[in-house]
Amino acid sequence: MQKIVVSNIENVDSQFNVEPFIGERTIEVTFSDLRFYPDQYQLGFWIGDKTSEETYDYAKNCINLIVTDGSALVKRNLPKNSGVIFLTPNWQIL
Repeated sequence: MQKIVVSNIENVDSQFNVEPFIGERTIEVTFSDLRFYPDQYQLGFWIGDKTSEETYDYAKNCINLIVTDGSALVKRNLPKNSGVIFLTPNWQIL
């Protein structure tokens, strides 16, 4: 199976800055809305300085997701070859 990078998740993109530290820290990362098409995905996280030059921690492929078909949000079939992210934008006639 071909791996597709969907996103490069870095703390600086969310304006979350952390100063260098010694020892361990626990950092919580929360997503308000993940809308992947049914498939298997891996997530990784990078945290570092605000210039993205110094790495404090990098957890590559540390979370495995299995997204199954069927949900109250999705009202149609989502074939795997039709996309990666399910979007529901606002539509209007101008």
